[in-house]
Amino acid sequence: MESVLLHSAVVSYAIASVVAIFGAYRDGQRVSTAGDHVSAVGVVLHGAAIITRWIGIGHAPFISLFELVSTSAWLTVLYLVYCRYRARAHKAVSAVVLPVSFLSLVAGMQFSRDASELTLALASYWLIAHVFFALLGYGCYILGSGASAVLLWKWSKQDAGAGNPEASALDQAGLTPPADASPSPLQNLDTFAYRMTSLGFVYHAIMIVTGALWANQAWGRFWAWDPIETWSLLTWLVFALYIHLRLFWGWRGRRAAIFTLFGTATVIACFWLVPNLTQSIHDYGAF
Repeated sequence: MESVLLHSAVVSYAIASVVAIFGAYRDGQRVSTAGDHVSAVGVVLHGAAIITRWIGIGHAPFISLFELVSTSAWLTVLYLVYCRYRARAHKAVSAVVLPVSFLSLVAGMQFSRDASELTLALASYWLIAHVFFALLGYGCYILGSGASAVLLWKWSKQDAGAGNPEASALDQAGLTPPADASPSPLQNLDTFAYRMTSLGFVYHAIMIVTGALWANQAWGRFWAWDPIETWSLLTWLVFALYIHLRLFWGWRGRRAAIFTLFGTATVIACFWLVPNLTQSIHDYGAF
């Protein structure tokens, strides 16, 4: 049953990705709305697959690399669907986030899907909290990067200096619109990227704290400078710098978008590359 639900979700994400890209390219609201509905179906099917696996293996599916990638993709698309229905996030964000989530899920399915053994060190509620907030933060960073990518894409289509003076003002001076003016689509994208990245930063901090508490419970120390621990702290500091530059130096628009993409790249490197290049207790049960 889990396999059927999971593959059905993959098909839904694939269809939703194609529809979202087409809707963004043709600027079609009805097409994008249809993509949102297909995404919602995929979220339901994927969530059912995760619950089925949880029941079948007897513990939270947060141990192996397949489980982490699957749950991460589900939370990311779930957050995207929420933002599209409730926060009215720009439709082009779906054209970035959905393909990324679909491809990451397909890549994760190439790893072993056997149930991982729950060792004594892993049998902790702190582990559940630690991984859950880590994946929430990852999803928010992906959404923020999706909005940033769309922002840069729109600037590449429009000459910021001549064809779009409003974009130029936002990019060069980092100014917010006058109090009596309605935010433009570019400013809405910029604000959405900032809010998602800031929310990811908060979840990231909670992940670090709960991870330290889990480590103290399991191994009797809060911090051991494990490679993943160190890289996680460094990536958190990268986003702390981003928020500082945004709040105190007025970084908005193009500069903020590029910095967001850079920060998310460090998170992806921490998740995918560091465990392969170093010896770490965060082996995800798959290497």
